Amino acid sequence: MTTSERWYVPLFVVLLLVGARAGAQEKKSAAYPTMAPIEQYRIANREAEVALARSAAPPSVSAAAEVLVLGSSGYETAVKGRTATCASSSGPGPLA
Repeated sequence: MTTSERWYVPLFVVLLLVGARAGAQEKKSAAYPTMAPIEQYRIANREAEVALARSAAPPSVSAAAEVLVLGSSGYETAVKGRTATCASSSGPGPLA
């Protein structure tokens, strides 16, 4: 490596470090500091939540489907079904 090419190495290292630091800051700002209370996500009328879940699929599927709603400690079965599951998506995170 000649003397005129050696300045590329420190420049590359600096750019690499600046890019890594910027990426780390973006990840920190995108995360939520805390989750809101679960009551904020719940639908007060359980029957309305069941109707919302059933509306996500055609009647031929949802009529016999098990329906999950968001309870005080996570998703719980509101209607026991014979086929696929329909779930209301008003709550935080994936279905458990």
